[in-house]
Amino acid sequence: MKIISHFLILTILSFGKIGYWENNKKILQENNFTNEIVIRADIKPKSKHDILLKENYFSQPKNRKFKKIIFSAEYIIAVAIILLISIYLILIKRRKTIIVKKFPLNIRLGGIVDISAIEQRLEKSKHLFAMKIPKELKGYITAIGVIKLDDDIDIYNLYVSENLDSKEHIFILRMEFMNGNISFVKMLTKYEKIEPTASEWELWLDGDENNYPKLGGLTFVLEPNILYKRIWNKGVNEVVRTKYIEKIMTDDNELDTLNIISLYGRALDENEIEYLFISNIEDAELNNFIRIDIGIGIKNGELSIL
Repeated sequence: MKIISHFLILTILSFGKIGYWENNKKILQENNFTNEIVIRADIKPKSKHDILLKENYFSQPKNRKFKKIIFSAEYIIAVAIILLISIYLILIKRRKTIIVKKFPLNIRLGGIVDISAIEQRLEKSKHLFAMKIPKELKGYITAIGVIKLDDDIDIYNLYVSENLDSKEHIFILRMEFMNGNISFVKMLTKYEKIEPTASEWELWLDGDENNYPKLGGLTFVLEPNILYKRIWNKGVNEVVRTKYIEKIMTDDNELDTLNIISLYGRALDENEIEYLFISNIEDAELNNFIRIDIGIGIKNGELSIL
């Protein structure tokens, strides 16, 4: 579309330019301007004859006639086509819906996520949760984050808001796929966003002589004194974290964020595990921060996408 628009704009300018020079050529001929006078008018006068020619050039003969530029039919048609294409593109943009291709649940922007079925679980264990329980368990998908870990694993983060115009999400539905099949679904809420100082960054990413870094170490302590153990490679006595790019799609644009992340968890009872994600995020505007998300797993029959 952009190429067609640029071509039509150049066409319009060409018609205008041709019409302008053709009309001015007629004006020059009717006013008896000659090529000789035009050429010699730009020469620095060296004689009275040259001065006379220059004065004749700049003087306005009484019979000079100025004509208006007449726009051709092609010019008018081109302008009409440009206007129609512009209106078409505006309407298409407003109706644009991004659909994640090859996704079994037909996830789409504007779709509805309903996890109301977990309400009883939340009520039963609400005194044990450190996570912030969402005020609504049903909402609209206002952004989709796509993560490609490798050839077999794909992750889709569905950012769910109360209404389509809201920029703040009430929870994130993290859907993990292996070989095209759902392997795990988690509901997460943002617990905290941290902007560390230079010395604090070292503790988050590098640790010190006596401690592993907070991001990727064996354990993580959430105030006040809530202990989470690393789930990824939990038997390995070293730092474990993964790095990926998340492509976040909205109705308006697509943005890439760089993520360094590690996953922790703690058992609330024999049937409930609370998950904690620590992420070092660099967003599209190059803001660098730590975000902590906490949530629970979604079981079969507890999720509906409309």
